[in-house]
Amino acid sequence: MVTFGGAYAVLPYVGQQAVEHYGWLTTPQMLDGLRLAETTPGPLILVLQYVVFPAGWASPGALSPLGAATLGAAMTT
Repeated sequence: MVTFGGAYAVLPYVGQQAVEHYGWLTTPQMLDGLRLAETTPGPLILVLQYVVFPAGWASPGALSPLGAATLGAAMTT
């Protein structure tokens, strides 16, 4: 994906999909992730890992919740 504006252009889209479309996080949880991005370097990777871990936990498929969440976070890295 090519974006203009860097990570801050992608994060609202990620937030909308994670909260409204997939229901992986609640709005307050997503805001916590975005606050985390504001306080640390590498905001896109950090927030994506923050979103992917509960997503894997909530939708583990054939894996255990912890296994799916950990695998998702590792793949995001």
